Amino acid sequence: MAYVLVLMTAAAAVLAFPLTVLVRRERRRAPLHPEAHRIEAVAARGLRESRRLAHSRHHFADVDGVGALRDRDAPSR
Repeated sequence: MAYVLVLMTAAAAVLAFPLTVLVRRERRRAPLHPEAHRIEAVAARGLRESRRLAHSRHHFADVDGVGALRDRDAPSR
């Protein structure tokens, strides 16, 4: 029984060390400027748009479907 307890304690210590390092690193991070917040927001929107487009193209794999998708997503004038 003591062997299992020592093994569980060692496993917890091995997992706790990297978690502690990551938490400390995140706390030391400098606060972002408003411009950095704007850049991150634009990047997140671009990532969501890329995922949405890839998902759509996956479902409209035929030639007519991709053409219809391009026409639908074209910017309106």
